[in-house]
Amino acid sequence: MTAKMLGPGGGQSHKEGKGAQKVNFPFWLLFISVIVADQLAKIFAIYHLFHPIPQQLCWLRLELVLNDGAAWSLLAGHRFFLIAVAMAAFCGGIFWKKRLGFPSIFSQLALALLGGGIVGNAIDRLFRGHVVDFICVTLPFYRWPAFNIADIAICWGIFLLIARDIGKGEKRHGPTANR
Repeated sequence: MTAKMLGPGGGQSHKEGKGAQKVNFPFWLLFISVIVADQLAKIFAIYHLFHPIPQQLCWLRLELVLNDGAAWSLLAGHRFFLIAVAMAAFCGGIFWKKRLGFPSIFSQLALALLGGGIVGNAIDRLFRGHVVDFICVTLPFYRWPAFNIADIAICWGIFLLIARDIGKGEKRHGPTANR
């Protein structure tokens, strides 16, 4: 009979290694799911949205937009620079993940969303020469630039990382921090 290292809650400790492996599974599952969902939606958009769909759900419309720049068409025409920036961001995220460990599922999911979105848009730039955007939001006072599933994943990943950091900051600087 072998002894197991137990953490504070009686479960296995991360030092044993098995906990870290379980945490990585949701990361890779979400990472790959974001890429697959993004690419499938873009294939649908390319083949079915040559013209805007006349029906619109209040403020939501599907319309094919080919963007050879970054957000809001910034840096249009600089395809290889944008691919290099995306790959540097992705590699930096993987390095960051490995270096810091990110033992919480919350952090893993945030990085998976970010990474999946970055890779999804980089695939477009690499193989299509532009990013396929197709979701349009039009409010009475503003028409938001078209976006895609990868963009949504990137925004949610950033939001989750910020929320995680704000939560950590409150714990460090809360009323009991000086005791």
